[in-house]
Amino acid sequence: MRKSRNIFAWLGMKEEKAVLEHSRQHIAKVLVTVERLNDALCALEKGDIPGRDKAIEELKVAEHEGDDLRREMMKSLSEGLLLPLDRGDLMHFVKRLDSIADWAKGAARLLEFCKSDLPSQLLKGLRENSDFIVEEAEKLNEATESLIRNDSEKALSDCSSVEELEEKADDKKRELLGILLATDLAAPQLLLLFQVIEAVENVSDRIEDAADLIRILAVKSK
Repeated sequence: MRKSRNIFAWLGMKEEKAVLEHSRQHIAKVLVTVERLNDALCALEKGDIPGRDKAIEELKVAEHEGDDLRREMMKSLSEGLLLPLDRGDLMHFVKRLDSIADWAKGAARLLEFCKSDLPSQLLKGLRENSDFIVEEAEKLNEATESLIRNDSEKALSDCSSVEELEEKADDKKRELLGILLATDLAAPQLLLLFQVIEAVENVSDRIEDAADLIRILAVKSK
């Protein structure tokens, strides 16, 4: 019988266990950054500027902690005994996770310039878009856990769910751009909100990118 191969589900080596644990911790931090971005948008929609600022600060902390974990994983991968192909796959996955947190922080920094007197329809739409992205990140986390358990079919199903949610977020982005172009906002505000919309979409896109790599890893594990 052919033994299934899962480069996440290591059992023997110290280095491999360290990378596995760091990967779980890293994904948890990435999920926090996406959740705090959603919290910041919820607070802004309600006109709660202190709440927005609190969520953004927590996001920055989680992103910084995720960076520390990324460095630890890269060190473990460079020094460990994994095959070069496995090491490369995991390094790409780590980088894609890191880009999710980077874009979440980028979106949050832009939100610091946004005031609560912006059109309510736009603020609501941004918050709804971030709702989809939180679901995306949660599904990515489930896909990774499925892969760690060597349940490749469940991992692939979770990745399909990520793709469906990304499409919803993309539809919401087009709707938001239509709303934005119909406003009479001054040019600086138009530019700022356009950049916020783009940054939020990039969070969604990077989650889908990470899910695409999970798909590759799931197929290799069979």
